[in-house]
Amino acid sequence: ADNTVMFEIQRELQKLAKSLDGKRLIIRANPEAAQQLETERHLLTAGIASLDGMDLAIRSDATLHHEQFDIVSL
Repeated sequence: ADNTVMFEIQRELQKLAKSLDGKRLIIRANPEAAQQLETERHLLTAGIASLDGMDLAIRSDATLHHEQFDIVSL
């Protein structure tokens, strides 16, 4: 499996972490990537204290290229 997307999302989450005030996070990714994210979801927020206990939803979106992703905070 390709960890690039995983790494990108982690970096993005770290950048966003301080400004996220929602209780829910939705990550949309290509189905293949989404499946991997689902498997390793605990790694996504690892070491980001402000994301602890946040509701993280992973959505599969076939219209996204496998390197693309979208993060939404609710």
